[in-house]
Amino acid sequence: MNLKEIARMEMKFRRGENQIEVAGIKFSVYISEKGRGFELRHKVKSETEIHEIINKLRSVYGEDFMVGIYESGKYTLIRIPAYIAERYDDIKRRVISVLCKKFMRAKNEEKRQYIATVLRRLAPTKGAAAVRNGL
Repeated sequence: MNLKEIARMEMKFRRGENQIEVAGIKFSVYISEKGRGFELRHKVKSETEIHEIINKLRSVYGEDFMVGIYESGKYTLIRIPAYIAERYDDIKRRVISVLCKKFMRAKNEEKRQYIATVLRRLAPTKGAAAVRNGL
């Protein structure tokens, strides 16, 4: 009986499986509570590292690429919100692949629904593809 319970348990943290690489920098994909959206986060300790990362992101994606900088304990958090990540197809594809893996691993139905909500927001539908292609 104990083995069955252990098998059904969901692992809380798996190192590196929820990360994507954006401009050579690893960002973690976080889903907000209730599946309202997602964001990409990277923790940094020094002020110079913050400026290096922002300059690298802006050199690859342009000067209008926005990031948020927040203090989080002894770390500084660099955050890319969902509405910025959705503009770039390469970032969006990587986020979708991470969320699909997360969806397949989730054993809690509530978490699966949150992930599915975010995936529906990101994944193109047949109707959207037809409008884009002019059909």
